[in-house]
Amino acid sequence: MRIYLTVLFFLPMFFACSQDFKVVEMTSQKWSGGAAGSGRGVDYTLKLVCNKKIKRLKFNKLWVGKEAFDAVVDSKVKQKKRFLKNDTIIVTASKQVKLDQYGYEVTEDAIMPLPPVQFSTPAMLVYKVRRKYRYLFVKEIRELDKLNMP
Repeated sequence: MRIYLTVLFFLPMFFACSQDFKVVEMTSQKWSGGAAGSGRGVDYTLKLVCNKKIKRLKFNKLWVGKEAFDAVVDSKVKQKKRFLKNDTIIVTASKQVKLDQYGYEVTEDAIMPLPPVQFSTPAMLVYKVRRKYRYLFVKEIRELDKLNMP
């Protein structure tokens, strides 16, 4: 009986762990600004392909390690009401480190949020389909060459 209840408890979580998308690729690219005080950072790009038709989709956060970033999609994608099988969606997120006039990091005292579920992969995308949150676990992040801005 105990095993049966355990299976019933974890079964919905298994299906909520996203079969909505196939991860084509996730990349990260470090960058630094050329002008003094312009800062540096990392841009993340996640390319997805829909595995099935999806209605009322909203992207929430992209977790990379212990950090959460707003998941950003193109405005045309945001306005779209439904996605068909094999539609491609590109989700981006950015981390920016600001520097003061002397080149030191400007840190903000903020409370680090905790992820909604524990994950052991390098990254996790949190999104909503209709009114339910779902999670897509990214197994690999390909690092691109650093971009030094003029």
